[in-house]
Amino acid sequence: MKPAPTAMPLKGLCSSLINSLIVAAAASTLLILVPSSAGVSKQIEKGALNPTGKYDKENGLHSGLLWVQDMKGKTGETIKFHLFAQYNSDPNAPNIGEVVGTAAIKNNHAVYDSGEKMDHLKMTFDFSQEKVTIGCKEPEKFGGAHVNPTGIYKLVSHQRPKASDMKYEDQ
Repeated sequence: MKPAPTAMPLKGLCSSLINSLIVAAAASTLLILVPSSAGVSKQIEKGALNPTGKYDKENGLHSGLLWVQDMKGKTGETIKFHLFAQYNSDPNAPNIGEVVGTAAIKNNHAVYDSGEKMDHLKMTFDFSQEKVTIGCKEPEKFGGAHVNPTGIYKLVSHQRPKASDMKYEDQ
């Protein structure tokens, strides 16, 4: 019969964890150094949020949906997004606007510029814990009459969007 495994004493476990994790604060960046067999350490930006998920806006006659996919692991510090907004003056024929794109993100702030497409539509995305605030200086470039993508979109879910969520509605 095998002897029962012995548990590491709590004091030994704590000192083991402390010895394997080094935390250093430098300027506005929190560094967490995690030793690995390859000697590689990971750096995690202080206050960086995971923007991935679905967001919803309801504001009187203006409504919208936003899907965001964090692409940091694949293409650097960028997000891919699909923004759909509408002006609901007539329930049978709302005016709509839509854009799918990528934007650079740093310190929970992303900037999108469509370039030549959509006549240089420029938008900002400011992510916080449970919402994103979208700014757009010239919302008339976004879509139909009175469609305004700006405002606060509340987080619905942190679930990663499906591929079909990240395409234009008519694709």
